[in-house]
Amino acid sequence: MHAELGLTFVCVTHDQEEALVMSDRIAVLDSGEIAEIGTPREIFERPSNRFVADFIGGCNFIPISIDQSSGFRLRNGKPHALARGTEGLLAIRPQNLKLGVPEEDAAFEADVHVSDVVCLGTAVRLALRLGSDVELTAELDRQAIGTTNLEPSTALRVWARQGDVIVFDSSGWSGHGRWLKHLCARTALIGVGTCGSRSFSGRRRFTRFYLSWCLTPILAYSFWKVENYVTLPDFGLQNFARIVESAVYLSMTGNSLLVAGIVTICAVLLGYALAFYVALCAGPRRQILYFLMVIPLWTSFLLRAFIWRIILGREGVINSGLGWLGIAGEPISLLLFNRFSVCVALTYVFIPFVAIPVYTALEKIPRETLEASMDLGASPAYTLWRVILPLSVPGIIAGTMFTFCLSFGDFVAPALLGGPSGMMISSIIISQFGAAFDWPFGSALAIVIIVVIASAVALARWMERRYE
Repeated sequence: MHAELGLTFVCVTHDQEEALVMSDRIAVLDSGEIAEIGTPREIFERPSNRFVADFIGGCNFIPISIDQSSGFRLRNGKPHALARGTEGLLAIRPQNLKLGVPEEDAAFEADVHVSDVVCLGTAVRLALRLGSDVELTAELDRQAIGTTNLEPSTALRVWARQGDVIVFDSSGWSGHGRWLKHLCARTALIGVGTCGSRSFSGRRRFTRFYLSWCLTPILAYSFWKVENYVTLPDFGLQNFARIVESAVYLSMTGNSLLVAGIVTICAVLLGYALAFYVALCAGPRRQILYFLMVIPLWTSFLLRAFIWRIILGREGVINSGLGWLGIAGEPISLLLFNRFSVCVALTYVFIPFVAIPVYTALEKIPRETLEASMDLGASPAYTLWRVILPLSVPGIIAGTMFTFCLSFGDFVAPALLGGPSGMMISSIIISQFGAAFDWPFGSALAIVIIVVIASAVALARWMERRYE
């Protein structure tokens, strides 16, 4: 599945078989801490501690001491993982216990008695007793058993090969896994620090420091003034008062909000329709269409905006088509250098910013939920309104936030396509830092953009929490 789709999957499951079959690598968690990370084969055949050995597939645990050998013996000498005088465990998978005469590479052999026999079709599960207090389980193929009598209380000899015997010390860690104990503890500590109740405290501190380091100069400049083209440190609110008192700057701010609102609404409607079709209706063409949806993000923003200048121009595609059809006798000049052209270009640019998070949200909706809605008699429209739309709200909120914040402060589209009626606050900020050489006033206008965007983010965060 991974190779066919070319995607990375992260699957959280308690089903051992599902994890072993579907995963390239598995992380086993014990009480919120990482007990082991490895491939399915490594985890099953060479678990690093007792918890993993018992959790994945089950295991026989035989207590041993270096100074004793009662009821069994290690043919290849003392386990290297244990020092003399220490205690530990032997771990052997039920599938790795064999009956009969041990072979040369056997590392474990013992005399046991049968307690119970369970037929599993082509296999047989034996409950065995070693000594007075150690119980073992063996799963054997019927052909391997042959004519051996498996009645309860039957005496048998079992053995296991060198590679099938794992030795744990008294703490439950194997010799090869002790190095992982410290690493997993550190990894789990990092996980608690970044994903626990104080999950983002470190990131928040870094974010606050980074934002304060970047925004402090802008905030400081916004209170200064310019005299004779010289910027003077003089704390005051004259720049903000100038914004409020001038109808021009209030008008530019309002026009920016209007354009951002129009672009956001149009992009959300078109982006949602696109994501809905790709996620739920495209079928086998879904991956190709998703790739085509992402491709525009690989091209230059300036190039995409400039293309609309060619399309909407007096000799562009639209005017040429209308003239060829005889609908318009002369080119329509209202298509370019106004608010309409800015909104069209920005909507086209930001549709993928809505479609991608919405597509992700729609992908997470279980198909069984949609089938249940239809089985209960809901129409497609009702299912869309009461099931699909509410479950995709997080994607809509994310796309709306991206589109509004980016379009409100955009400079490229107004500069190329705006004209007098398409001017936005970003155009004024550029002129203040350029030709006007009034950095304090430009900084004050930038603070206005930051406040508006921060408010939009806070509102989006509040709405997201409501739908969690």
